[in-house]
Amino acid sequence: VMNAPEGNTIATCELTFAHLINSFRPVVNAAESMRAGLWDKKNLMGVELYGKTLGVLGLGRIGSQVAKRALAFGMKVLAYDPYLTAERAQSLGVTKTDLETILKSSDALTIHLPLTDETRNILNTERFAQAKKGIRIINCARGELIDLEALQKALENGQVSHAGLDVFPEEPLNADHPLRKNKKVSLTPHLGASTHEAQASVGVEIAESVASLLIDGQIRNALNAPSMSLSELERLKPMLVLAERLGLFVQGLSSSEVSSGQVVGKLIISIPSSYSGGISSQDITAISRAAMGGFLKKISGANMVNAPVVMQRLGINVEVRQNSDLADYSDSLQVSAEVKEGQGTVSATGALIGLHRHARLVRLGEVPLELSLSGRIILVIENGDVPGVVGHVGTVLSSAHINIANMSLGRTGKTALTLLELDSLPDEKTLAALRQSKGVLSAKIVSL
Repeated sequence: VMNAPEGNTIATCELTFAHLINSFRPVVNAAESMRAGLWDKKNLMGVELYGKTLGVLGLGRIGSQVAKRALAFGMKVLAYDPYLTAERAQSLGVTKTDLETILKSSDALTIHLPLTDETRNILNTERFAQAKKGIRIINCARGELIDLEALQKALENGQVSHAGLDVFPEEPLNADHPLRKNKKVSLTPHLGASTHEAQASVGVEIAESVASLLIDGQIRNALNAPSMSLSELERLKPMLVLAERLGLFVQGLSSSEVSSGQVVGKLIISIPSSYSGGISSQDITAISRAAMGGFLKKISGANMVNAPVVMQRLGINVEVRQNSDLADYSDSLQVSAEVKEGQGTVSATGALIGLHRHARLVRLGEVPLELSLSGRIILVIENGDVPGVVGHVGTVLSSAHINIANMSLGRTGKTALTLLELDSLPDEKTLAALRQSKGVLSAKIVSL
């Protein structure tokens, strides 16, 4: 499955800006009134973009291009992106802040986020209530990012003064949808990539990728495969799975630091210098990209093809090492994330074990342990190395009807680690009970 990731960047950015300008100057309504034979000048008063504040949710390839154009119009740009570094924000000329501040401070808000469980309906009734009175909302990214029913109510009560939408949860938008008749809304039928230049660029990019596969056996711009021959891919697949799972695991452990305003500054991927599979430089690239893709999977929806570009965009430095210290396992890998604006490093080592080369976690930091990485939910607890903690944790989970599928224990020297593979996700009440338990120092959930 191949795509053309860069082809429609400018087209979508420019449509976003067209909606943004129209939200301040009622060009669409004015054109409709003129077509109706009116000269309704006094009711079509607009507002200048100059000096106003634009909030941008998501500073990826499109969001950053929108920010540049807004700055050229003399706007102040506030950016919300948990993985945007201070250096990257400074280079773009934007101010990085939290979502609540953006909602309260922005005259207009444009969304450029990937669709994930965390971003679905990110603009809802609660968020609209937090927003500055009269805010303008622009969405040319994913329809599911906005709760349309909540948006309709916010338009009716004046909390939102205008909305410009190019995408919708269900397309085409129903003919009788109330937003179609709302004069405070400008709608376009998913035109983000609909320019001659974008279509030509996408066509050439796809043609080159297909030709590369058919002629040279090389995979380019793939969503579900590294750039290598099919025979190499089959041989390396178990290691790629391990790399992706370790990337996911490390990102999950570092997410609490990120959510509290701290960011990951460096991702370190260590591969053993003696690899039983006869690893080549190309294989190292594929493995490192798989680890990066796993780390980014829940952040931006990136994959191993575009992971290095996304990492650079987020300001996360990536270092790939061949490490002789991993010689205990020939098929092993270590992924570490350094928290830049905080303390410490999250590090996990995995290995392929057994005849079927199953992916397993074999070390967390400096603590040896062993746990399968095939599960979906892992509870990581650091606790005092005293009797009774494990039993109490089991009691709390049992009371919440959560079954433990697998378990591994390790000692740090002063404290202990308890890793539990769970059959279901604990709710916040259960997690709070675990964190408040005597002897428990921290409890984190990692969803794989």
